Amino acid sequence: MYESSAINDDILEGRGLKKKAVGFWHDVFQAESHVAPAADVALLVTGTAAIALGATPLVILLTWVGYFVLLNTNYQFSKYLSSSAGYYGFAANSLGKKWGILTGWLFMGDELLAYPAFGFLGAASLIYLLSPDISTIPYLWIILILPYMLFVFLFEYKGIKLSLNYALIAGIIEVSFLMVTSIILIIMAGSSNTFNTFTLKFTNGSIAPIFLGFIIGITTLSGSGSVVALGEESKEPKKFIPRSMVWVMLLNLSIIMITYALTVSWGASNMASFATSPDPGIIVFHQKFGFIVAMIFVAIIYNSYLMFGLAINNSVSRTMYAMARDGILPKWLHATHKKYKSPHRVLILITIAGFAFAIINGIFFGPFNGGVYPFVMIGIMLLLVHFINNIGLGIFIRKNHHHFSIVYHFLIPLIASILIAVAIYYTVIPFPGFPYGVYAVVAAIWIVLGIIYTEIRAKKVGDIATVNIDKDKM
Repeated sequence: MYESSAINDDILEGRGLKKKAVGFWHDVFQAESHVAPAADVALLVTGTAAIALGATPLVILLTWVGYFVLLNTNYQFSKYLSSSAGYYGFAANSLGKKWGILTGWLFMGDELLAYPAFGFLGAASLIYLLSPDISTIPYLWIILILPYMLFVFLFEYKGIKLSLNYALIAGIIEVSFLMVTSIILIIMAGSSNTFNTFTLKFTNGSIAPIFLGFIIGITTLSGSGSVVALGEESKEPKKFIPRSMVWVMLLNLSIIMITYALTVSWGASNMASFATSPDPGIIVFHQKFGFIVAMIFVAIIYNSYLMFGLAINNSVSRTMYAMARDGILPKWLHATHKKYKSPHRVLILITIAGFAFAIINGIFFGPFNGGVYPFVMIGIMLLLVHFINNIGLGIFIRKNHHHFSIVYHFLIPLIASILIAVAIYYTVIPFPGFPYGVYAVVAAIWIVLGIIYTEIRAKKVGDIATVNIDKDKM
């Protein structure tokens, strides 16, 4: 189960990803950069507000609790398995080859959509909506994508250490800024502070908007587990990667704080206008702190999008590199740069595909909405990946004769799976109208295609996800 083939060992030692390239705090800020808290405020929290209105803080709180529960499975698997296979490696080593391939397919459906939607379109719409003088210029947002795309690609091409050194420094600044300004905004809100934002008052007692908002909202924290794909590059993966996920969830409390602060600052009963306003978070900062602080916030948000781009490329490129190594994807993608040790061919493919999707979706829905609507599909794919691994965790522990914990290996995964099932049910029942329903349909099509692809590839590949770094330290 744990032994790597001679071919894979050769790849790891000579021509593969650079081993022991990043340390513990790099792992932490890989995850936190993928979360991108400031960018979440600009795009996903605003998108969630369109559904949950004044109950948006409740949705974000529930997503934080829910994702902490979901991360238990990542945490447990990461103590035993460490490779670039990440999520699909967990599934393959617990439920078997077919489930591994399907999980990899679903993960690609999540990440390859999230990068252009949140990264390209989110960053472009931030600048595009700053002023009517800018937003009235047709298709200027396409030009605004280009510097973002070039920055991310060049940093990624030159290796993981460069991107995560940047993420570490910028991430500390971002989280500190959000925490401090949130506290000040809450104090300034005075009598507008209310516990009702954590109830169903603003959804008229209906729970359906909470669960639809949960699907979009949970993607604000989805990057917390992205660090599992760095198993071949982390210095002590079986020690650092599990711990990093705990640390990042503590840092993610900043998202709950800034969401609540913006809600009570805007007015909990007026959140419908928050959702339809251009860059509402920046409007609040300008009103409360003035122009200079508002522009600092703009810079931090844009930089948050950049960090997200770096982190998601780190995650999905390593996973696709591993899938190519296993023969799940074309072998041509199984290559690293001779000098930088980056999976450069995969990075080129991700960049081209992402740009094409961003253009098409942005033209159809506009740059901002084009970045929000796909998160219905992204959320469903993400939750299904976690659901599969929740099922596999206990089987993996039993199969490999590890100590079985009724709490960590059965009860928590069971609770997480029930939560996922309920969230997906309320997302599609009643079926969401246009445009969110479009991506619910696309999600269903992607799943069907994944099942077909799995059946085809499973017949043509041998064992998959056999690489396991530091296997003797289990």
